[in-house]
Amino acid sequence: MPAALPSRMIPEKVVAAFRPPVVSVAPAPPPLVTVPAPESEPVVCAKPPRSRVAPEPTETALPAPRAVPEPIRSVPAEIVVAPV
Repeated sequence: MPAALPSRMIPEKVVAAFRPPVVSVAPAPPPLVTVPAPESEPVVCAKPPRSRVAPEPTETALPAPRAVPEPIRSVPAEIVVAPV
């Protein structure tokens, strides 16, 4: 007869302790420097850029008051069914 196994369960993998999360921060980019300096000032475009966003809606006039229509009522014609 084989030896009796212990009655408690033992996990296969045990985690001793949780480590705090690691946060990585990218270093600041180096400043952009043009060497040598340009001979002239930057050119300003003759046509400024246009926005492709729709303008806010504007209200040009107050809406005219409208009469409340009466509900449509229809009554079907009377149907006579003869007994069978």
